[in-house]
Amino acid sequence: MYNLQTGFKNDTDGDLIVRLRHLAAIFDGLDAYKTEIPPWIPGGKQFREHADRLEEVVNLPGSDKTKEEERIVIREKSVRTVNLAVLYVTMYSEHHNDPTLLENLGLEVKHRNYSRDPRLPEKVERLIVKDDIENTGAIWVQVNNGFGKKGSLELQIADGDPANEASWRTVDHYFTCKFDVEGLEPVKRYHFRARFKTAAGNGAWSDIANVVVS
Repeated sequence: MYNLQTGFKNDTDGDLIVRLRHLAAIFDGLDAYKTEIPPWIPGGKQFREHADRLEEVVNLPGSDKTKEEERIVIREKSVRTVNLAVLYVTMYSEHHNDPTLLENLGLEVKHRNYSRDPRLPEKVERLIVKDDIENTGAIWVQVNNGFGKKGSLELQIADGDPANEASWRTVDHYFTCKFDVEGLEPVKRYHFRARFKTAAGNGAWSDIANVVVS
């Protein structure tokens, strides 16, 4: 049986909002939710409600204690809701003797790490983002080569306030230190950040790089 990763403790608020909405779309289409189920079993509807509320709280002005406490509570509720939904789908898959139902939930499988060096990856110390003047709506990105062959680089983009976690979304994961990104809106200012990811976990986010795309 699969041991699925449902903690999400390394997700930023923006990551978690995107993840919840992505999971909602997946769970909506599961056979397990196409039968009549008790109202206390959560699914896509509850995922969206948590995502919407977290986004609202993150976007509230200021940074007082009450806002931070509510943000933490919503994150905890979100994780608990996902855990309960996964538990239901797990029981459904066992009842139907079909473990493949757990393969397409959009969740990573937990792996035991036998590495002798469990250190988290280093911070991306150099993030260079340049406009690709030869291609409209494109940029090229370069980082210090610190992740080697056993990790990847996560690149995130924001076209709103970079101080607002909800503004950030993941572009993709890369396995080279230099690459292109296309399909951006021309004559627009973007903010970028990156972090290394390995089996040990996620590194710290880089400093933010800004660019106006031609």
